[in-house]
Amino acid sequence: VSGRITDVHGRELGKDLEVKVRVPEAERYAFFPNTGSRILEAQSVHRVAFEYQNVFDGVWKIGRVEDPYRSFLPGELDPFDFSETPKNTRRFEVLELDPWLNEEGKGTVGVSWNFEEADKKGNRPSWAQADLQVQVTDLALTTRIASNRVLVLVSELSTGLAVEGAEVAVMRGQDVKLRAETDETGLAVFELEQGDYNRYFQGLNE
Repeated sequence: VSGRITDVHGRELGKDLEVKVRVPEAERYAFFPNTGSRILEAQSVHRVAFEYQNVFDGVWKIGRVEDPYRSFLPGELDPFDFSETPKNTRRFEVLELDPWLNEEGKGTVGVSWNFEEADKKGNRPSWAQADLQVQVTDLALTTRIASNRVLVLVSELSTGLAVEGAEVAVMRGQDVKLRAETDETGLAVFELEQGDYNRYFQGLNE
């Protein structure tokens, strides 16, 4: 530190100083931009990415799932390979989804991870597990909601044509409340009983 440095009043430090400062380790974290059930257009690149820093031990699993709302169980997760991970450096990982999609490049891929530090017995807290289900699809939904009815129109993103026989679900969080199939016009109709509207949709914008 130069002795010529002055404070706000113009007073000089008077002599040069050498100060030793201990720089701590960088923050330990793992960040996945998305969790829960998500949709990716089939025309997009079939990838998801995440970043982490100073994480050197954790478990995870990636694979095809039939149910876009199902997460892997903690016992299904395997050790993640951190062998190439440098210290104090942000690292970005890109996961290719194609190996778990069908020949048309569609389907649902599940990813679960728990990068929290394990205790002395090797156990990780269950609350630290996070999950992502990516449904790669060419389907698009248009919805209209009223107090007595929900209308859902399903069409193809690539052509704009209506889709017959598509299964549609009305959900509250991760819970499926109603299911229906689209007709020949691509329309799925959910009839709501008295009180259903408040039960399923009240408070969703809070």
